[in-house]
Amino acid sequence: MNKIKIAVGVVLGLCVVAVILGLSNRGDPYYRAENDIRTMARRASVQVVNHVPVIHIYFTKELEKPEPLTEKKVIELMEIQEKVLEEKIEDALEKFIEESSKDRWESSFTDLEAWDYDSPSKTFIPLGALAPEGVKFPEKVLVVCKVEKKEISPWEKEFEEDVLVISETANVSPTQAKTILQNIKNKGYTISKEEVQESEEIELLYFSTWDDSYPAVLKWQVNIMGEDTNLIVGYDPRGILEVRPIPDDKKIHVKAGYFDLKSEFKEELSEVKILKGQLESLREDLKKANEEIAELRKDEEYKPPKRDITEATLFDLMLGNVAMEQFFFMSAASGIFLGNMHTSDDVYSWTGIRGWSLYQGDMNMKESSVILTNAHVVEQSLQFLMMVDEEKENMWIIFPGAPSIRYTKYSDYFGTPAWVMGIEQMPVMSTDCDAGILLSTPVPAYEDYRVELGDSSNVRPGDRVISVGNPAGMQKFTTAGIISNTEYSMLDQLQGSQYLQYIMSKPGYSWLLNSNFWIDTTIGAGGVSGSGVWATEGSESGKVVAIRNMGMMHRVDRVTGVSMINAKTLDYDNLPSDIAAITKKHFKYLFKSNRPETGYNQSFEDFLKENKGFKKEYEKMYGGWEATNGMNGCIPINYVKRFLQERGLDPSHFKWDKLKDKYWEK
Repeated sequence: MNKIKIAVGVVLGLCVVAVILGLSNRGDPYYRAENDIRTMARRASVQVVNHVPVIHIYFTKELEKPEPLTEKKVIELMEIQEKVLEEKIEDALEKFIEESSKDRWESSFTDLEAWDYDSPSKTFIPLGALAPEGVKFPEKVLVVCKVEKKEISPWEKEFEEDVLVISETANVSPTQAKTILQNIKNKGYTISKEEVQESEEIELLYFSTWDDSYPAVLKWQVNIMGEDTNLIVGYDPRGILEVRPIPDDKKIHVKAGYFDLKSEFKEELSEVKILKGQLESLREDLKKANEEIAELRKDEEYKPPKRDITEATLFDLMLGNVAMEQFFFMSAASGIFLGNMHTSDDVYSWTGIRGWSLYQGDMNMKESSVILTNAHVVEQSLQFLMMVDEEKENMWIIFPGAPSIRYTKYSDYFGTPAWVMGIEQMPVMSTDCDAGILLSTPVPAYEDYRVELGDSSNVRPGDRVISVGNPAGMQKFTTAGIISNTEYSMLDQLQGSQYLQYIMSKPGYSWLLNSNFWIDTTIGAGGVSGSGVWATEGSESGKVVAIRNMGMMHRVDRVTGVSMINAKTLDYDNLPSDIAAITKKHFKYLFKSNRPETGYNQSFEDFLKENKGFKKEYEKMYGGWEATNGMNGCIPINYVKRFLQERGLDPSHFKWDKLKDKYWEK
């Protein structure tokens, strides 16, 4: 009986201890149940999707065997192109002349200022040498100054030089000249001269017309560096200032102005110059071709050089020698919701292909949803890239993509339109810490699920974490694991030197150095870039301590069906000859469908098999993925918070601590 009592007592004691331990754990100010953290993490995680438009340009025919190259054939081709260009030049010049009667110049002066200028002439300043090409200088300018009229006295020392001038002019001695002056004065006559007063009294009056009763005073100056005296004494309407002699060892400060062309006329002028340059280039090519033909006839084994798709022209497209295809590829990644915030007027947003009048959206929102993701995810909405395969048979032009946010798996297929946040005309994006901000339509109901950013310096290897990402286009896959390392860069490994060949810039080096936070959660496929890493224990429990940016597995993207662009319907009269320029100018036409309606019906892998050149060039820019499970690189969240705080985001609004005083001393 006593044994039973003792056993019951032990059990009760253990239960009490368990309850006490449980209560003590619950009493921990940092304690949050892992289930709660998992729920918080899933709610705060979003999917970032980019729809990226691409133009594929390629030769339609196989490279034929070399044909006999005749002088007649070369001249015919050159003459055709020369004729077309001459016609274009004629049209452009006619338009230029027609517009010449209009007011081509800005109505106000553009300031011109040069410091430490060493004039080639010591008495003249050519303003055209200091101003941009094609500007206009004021024509109706009157140089005025105050003068003092003095009567010449023959016996005063002040007028000795004047007496000498009279002596030389009359061919008499200085004494005789003085006598003549004295006789003239005795008979009631005077001889006087005008002297310009100090140069500060000189003024340049600008008349819009000579009937103008109220001319403008030009505050133009030419001063020797370190002195205030204005040296200007005259002005030539061609834009030349006449100045007092400038000492050989002195440099000057010039302050003047000019009328600039209005922007629309600048474009016309540059178009004429480009066409003239192309015509001159063709004439040079014709001359060289004639010289080469003479040499070719001596060499029976001659083979023409390989063709280059980057040199394809509008004529190749018209003749069917070159084809253009358009398609979209879709790239999905991850992000975390920081909350809704007020966006002031100075917040600039880039819309990707919405900037080409597709995917229209309200750019003037006063409230926005703020999404944190990786810089390399944001970058796809900013970059315009041109890739060419090694054989130069294919060219792909990749346009900035259209980002969107999907909050759940039930979200609309195209999601909520997003934009790249920018402040002071620069995107809020850092390659150094692989972080960027997207703005989207505000979601008031989502405000309760905003993420809390922690302090990554308070976690250690072995601490438990969870991560929520969107691998392979799927959504909110949650995995648990531990922190493997908090300060191990890829440069630290034995073969770290192999990465140096890929570092082309300081930001690239910083990116590799800062991606030093590692976790062993199992998801490693493409699509998890930008996903958050939540601590599940310790002082940072329930907070994001890192952002995933290196999921070492192959990426899984999708590509829309490829559709041909009908070259016959293009407006050739208004197209530039260069095909790459055509794609930029006629982007709206080439992608007239405002969404990839054909659907993503081809895997990226299958597309790359058919387009080997694209695969090679694409991987050069975006890199491949190493299939190593459990090796997931991240950026410590403290690096990200530092960047965002320095770029102008308010820490108190997003509920993280501001940088400590010591940080600003570093």
